[in-house]
Amino acid sequence: MRRSGADWLRIDTGPDAAGRLPGFTLTPHTAEEVDRAAHPHELPPSSATRLYLDAAQNGLGSRACGPDVWPAQALAPRAASLRLRFAPG
Repeated sequence: MRRSGADWLRIDTGPDAAGRLPGFTLTPHTAEEVDRAAHPHELPPSSATRLYLDAAQNGLGSRACGPDVWPAQALAPRAASLRLRFAPG
């Protein structure tokens, strides 16, 4: 159900963050739709908005056209949890 009055999102980090900040993406397209489209105009019409929550983000770099992520910024596999709470404004 759409909540037109929601105009902000607050992300609180807990003691398990260990220097990594959580993030989010709010998008009208699924990750699969974005992956299949070579250009933005190839994205299909959307009737929904998706909220993707990330416990952490890998550092910048991909070796695609430059160096890989520096070891200090690379994510290692680990257990993580996020708590999501919706509250009225």
